[in-house]
Amino acid sequence: MTDVSKVENGRKKFPFDNLKKLSKFLGQDYEEIKTIYVADILVDEVKKYNCSDIVFSVAEEQSKYLSNKNAKQTTIKFDKQ
Repeated sequence: MTDVSKVENGRKKFPFDNLKKLSKFLGQDYEEIKTIYVADILVDEVKKYNCSDIVFSVAEEQSKYLSNKNAKQTTIKFDKQ
């Protein structure tokens, strides 16, 4: 029970490895719970380093850049004439 209390009071993070079990127990979508979990981590880091909310826009742009950079390259096929 002490671990549950620590999680509820924000003194301990809920273990990421248990998110699937939690989502099943609550009957909630795992991806939604994971998104909220990771968003909380980002917010905590922004507060910890006393950053402005602009950091979220920058992070979104960096995420888009990395997604595009890692996108699978396609090949162009030319018809033989």
